[in-house]
Amino acid sequence: MAVSAAAALLTWLLFRAGYPGVIYDSFHYWTLSRIVSTEGLANLFSRVRMYGYPLFIAAVTFFSDPPPETVRAVAAAAQLAIYLAAAFYAAKVAERVFRTTRFLGGTYAVLALNPIALIRATELLSDSLSAVLVGLSLFSSLEEGRTGRRAFLAWLAAGASIALRPANVAILPALGFVAFVAVAAPICGKKSANSLALLLRCVVGK
Repeated sequence: MAVSAAAALLTWLLFRAGYPGVIYDSFHYWTLSRIVSTEGLANLFSRVRMYGYPLFIAAVTFFSDPPPETVRAVAAAAQLAIYLAAAFYAAKVAERVFRTTRFLGGTYAVLALNPIALIRATELLSDSLSAVLVGLSLFSSLEEGRTGRRAFLAWLAAGASIALRPANVAILPALGFVAFVAVAAPICGKKSANSLALLLRCVVGK
């Protein structure tokens, strides 16, 4: 709780220290979000932007048309909440993977108080949300059990990240490799399917 409060306070300070309006890429995203809110997603057309982030902005502003300063503030709050939730999920994954509660608090504190990530969360840009989705796609692949559910969440997060940034398509080969490990390790008679080291031991026969 204290870590979350400290992260929120730090984010507020960073938000206040930033440029008060929306400029450059942020202005373009805001303009596209207005099109989504007022005319619908079908009328969105951009040669340089994907639809994912304008749709996110429109959703967190309840498809209304508030002034850009309000949009910036609402988006920052939403992105911070999403980032902290993802950080807590990553910490829980670390706790379960390493089978010790010591990883929970430390991992969450390191992620939640990362100043670079918090700065990104204050910006009306796709950077923060994109990074969170890529991270979720990987973190959800690390746990054991519930293979179908984990695979669905991983590929869903990866697909959503690509809707934000086409360059995130690079995450798909990584998920494909994880899927290969999940298939190969049981064939080798191993109990766990989520370790690269386990797969290497399987390949070399040790």
